[in-house]
Amino acid sequence: MSDFRDRYGDQLKRARQAQRRRRFGGLGQARLRARRSPRQTIAGAVGGVALLAAIVTLALTGSVAERPPSAPTDLIAIAPENEALEQLAGVTPDEMQDLKLSSNAPVTRAQVDQMKAQAAAIAPAASTVGWQQLGPYNIGGRVTDVVADRFTPNSAFAAVSGGGIWKTTDGGTSWKSIWPDSYVQSMGAFDQAPDGTLWAGTGEANPPGGGLTFFGDGVYKSTDNGGTWTNVGLRESESVGRIAVDPKNSNRVFIAATGHIARSSGQRGLYRTTDGGKSWELVLAPTTSTTGAVDVAINPDNPQIVYGVLWDHKRTNGTRTYGGIGSGLFRSDDGGDTWKRLETMAAGQALPAYDQTQTGLRADASLGRIGIAVAPSNPDRVYVAFGSPYGPDKGFYYSNDGGNSWCTTGGTTECPFTAGRAYQANGGFQWWFGRLWVDPDDENHIFNADVALRTSTNGGQTWSAHNGPHADQHGMAWDPSTLDGDPATPNRVFLGNDGGMYRSETSGLTSASWVPASNQPWNQAYHLAVSKQRPQRLIQGLQDNGSVRTFTATDPVPADPELRTWNAAGGGDGHYNAIDPTDDRVYYTCSQSSGGGTHSCTGRRDSATATTTFTVGQVTFPNTTTRVPGQRYTTDAPLEIDPNVPPLAADGTQPPNAVYVGGNYIGRSLNRGTTMNPISPIDETPADSTDPTAALPGPIPASEVDIGLYTNLYGAVTSLAPAKSATPVPYAQVIYAGTDTGLVWKTEDAGATWQRMQGLPERWVNKIVVDPESPDHAYIAFSGFRQGIDAANVYETRDGGDSWQNISGNLPNGPVQMLEYDARNDVLFAATDVGVFDRKDGDAHWYEISVGMPEVPVLDLKLSHDDKALYAATFGRSLLKLNLSTDATDGGGVGGSVPATLALELRGPATFAAFVPGVDREYTASTTANVVSTAGDATLSVSDPCCLANGAFSLPEPLQVSFSKSTWTAPVSNDEVTIGFRQHIGASQPLRTGRYSKTLTFTLSTTNP
Repeated sequence: MSDFRDRYGDQLKRARQAQRRRRFGGLGQARLRARRSPRQTIAGAVGGVALLAAIVTLALTGSVAERPPSAPTDLIAIAPENEALEQLAGVTPDEMQDLKLSSNAPVTRAQVDQMKAQAAAIAPAASTVGWQQLGPYNIGGRVTDVVADRFTPNSAFAAVSGGGIWKTTDGGTSWKSIWPDSYVQSMGAFDQAPDGTLWAGTGEANPPGGGLTFFGDGVYKSTDNGGTWTNVGLRESESVGRIAVDPKNSNRVFIAATGHIARSSGQRGLYRTTDGGKSWELVLAPTTSTTGAVDVAINPDNPQIVYGVLWDHKRTNGTRTYGGIGSGLFRSDDGGDTWKRLETMAAGQALPAYDQTQTGLRADASLGRIGIAVAPSNPDRVYVAFGSPYGPDKGFYYSNDGGNSWCTTGGTTECPFTAGRAYQANGGFQWWFGRLWVDPDDENHIFNADVALRTSTNGGQTWSAHNGPHADQHGMAWDPSTLDGDPATPNRVFLGNDGGMYRSETSGLTSASWVPASNQPWNQAYHLAVSKQRPQRLIQGLQDNGSVRTFTATDPVPADPELRTWNAAGGGDGHYNAIDPTDDRVYYTCSQSSGGGTHSCTGRRDSATATTTFTVGQVTFPNTTTRVPGQRYTTDAPLEIDPNVPPLAADGTQPPNAVYVGGNYIGRSLNRGTTMNPISPIDETPADSTDPTAALPGPIPASEVDIGLYTNLYGAVTSLAPAKSATPVPYAQVIYAGTDTGLVWKTEDAGATWQRMQGLPERWVNKIVVDPESPDHAYIAFSGFRQGIDAANVYETRDGGDSWQNISGNLPNGPVQMLEYDARNDVLFAATDVGVFDRKDGDAHWYEISVGMPEVPVLDLKLSHDDKALYAATFGRSLLKLNLSTDATDGGGVGGSVPATLALELRGPATFAAFVPGVDREYTASTTANVVSTAGDATLSVSDPCCLANGAFSLPEPLQVSFSKSTWTAPVSNDEVTIGFRQHIGASQPLRTGRYSKTLTFTLSTTNP
């Protein structure tokens, strides 16, 4: 693991410290008033500890500049980012319709930024060691875009769905991250300018069928080959479908801003910059609130000709409408100033018979995602492929006149050949792909993104499938150093898909020519399982890559300390998995399989020479026509193994532990899944139900019942927690269950009766954990962004649910994805979208343990068999491991109170320049302060800077506070600190004339007095 430490260790630690310094601080002429209380932490050797805190009122002069009567309009006009949306009736700005995140409450970009600022302000646990990467390395996660370096042979870039930007310098064999770990990791698009400038669009535009997609915070550029990156705007675009740089003007860039899949506002449409990102103009605006741009292409010979694609699509909790009247294909002949719709068929050309609505590219509710490609060797040859809202093939066209007219059936001079159906056997996922690529040396050699890579060597007349690469294609690029203009000469081409990166040295002409890369630790993990008997026996459930394990029947305990080699243990999209706590030769994996709405779990048992597979009965959930009546499972349906070991049978054999699976009812198996019996009510008519006790999820909204291809994914149990009993029992008597509808239930008689828990928020339940030493002691993690008293996302009960306490404390106000409890040391771990945190012995404060971890969502946490290591399943950086210190696992040592002096004296006010409406600008201010501390080595932090306020009016983006120094070695006497402030205000963000202020709370934590 030395390579990991060399590459990430000290750099990550310094980077995260720098990130915290940028966000710590305070402002205003005031002295800190100190109080002392013991701090307890779990992540390092701790002697005596003193915690001191104070409140400073922030007084800033940041008045809004009023418009002078004669001011030129172009100096104060708001950029046309949302004007098309604001004209639409019934649009609620920044409304999130995904119930997992919002629970029917609005979620704004400011709240997301606030969550990140809150996380950055949380003090780190003392002596936190860094997280280590465990892979898998031998298979990659989803790649969304690929660009070959036009200046350096053998070099290319990969934009990874949840893992940042990676680069190869050896022709695609190995890859290295060039993206800052402290930045958002979700990537949508990438491009390189003629002058070498790199452009990255954050936020993936590919909408999931049943999985997750995380969103971005705008567009970044790098002028030093990826050494540093700068955000250049479009921060509310949420996702970027494509970037196209003018091949003759590096400052002219087009961004296809796709928008949020479940939000009806933000920056959507095709944007253009002509000054390298200093300013942006919306040049192709959407016509509906759910439409964004998803593709853009430029004629390489005449960059004034630009093609843009708009896509009308929306996702609610259970419905996926991936098409609409806002979709369309457009062309500009004047560099993006004006546009015309391209939908005309050439003379004598008919629409394909498989186009069910016979509307082609015309504006229609049946028009879904469109992909476009221009042939570099003949820019008049243009190809498009598009589908209907649920994905089935709607058309593959070609044009010989730049899109003025389209060919399908051939037989004319203008259209010499018939266009074959691009998707053929795999026509159900156009919304997931929407990409075409043309060989730079051969206008007739084209590739089409699909489950298998589709290729044609005759302009699309006939197609063949390349099954050699991993499934689901998203990016392709030719190495320019291998191009010579001769169609007969093989060229190197890079391919990115749901399994990572591949390359072909023969222009991708054969399926066998594709070779996978190595060192691709960017998988998207949902869950993991850890053996309680043998170390390094692990399983992960991965998006796009099924379930993978570190072991085999013949190699039960891998010797590789970095676990670089993983092997398959289940297909589809891997989700929950579990290893039997008493016999780790038995394990279970669950997956969302292809076909939509299918969820299944499989059990396996290893012998010395082979693995036996068995089906977990009644867990397979197919489409509506064949499912068990009333049966519903979420994509991420929970599977849990009972912690109780049953008494020996009469014949002296040991019965297996019970297994549970959660859907709209809970199933329990006493024979490792052979039969699964319901232990909770089943509502077989959810569409008509009004009875809140008919099933644990309660009544299901009619809009979420029988909703088509992805059917019945909502209205089910999302977390199960069988409790360990004090006396031997065949299975748990006490079980807690939480649902996506926000209900929490408990049974004390093994499922015979259920009682709904009161005093809890009604929000999506992510995780319930029960103390193995007491069924009355449990924790619950909720999803969602809420404000005020509803912001809490972690609750605790010590009386079996009679009462619940909010223990969220200083956790960031955002979803808590997972909890893990170390009962031996009374430590609770919480996983979020912005890091991992812990609290010990009921401490009111949480502490950060995210050193060495990129800003990536963590969806699962598991302790090792001896509680000395913590594993994190990340959605974009594979599996990480944190070695917990000896002091931490033994409970640590906390001394008594320490006499301390703390003072922060500000030397003067800081004043922003007047805020100017309609201008995208970052305002800065600064002051200095003296710090005095005799309490030992110390770290200063500030809680929740959030937003400057003018009365009840708040700025939409948080105040950024930075210290020139935030850590000290005692004693400290009058140490001068520069305190800086940054406030970003977007061009379209509202302002109010007047004075803005904010109250900040500082905390000085001593670690070794």
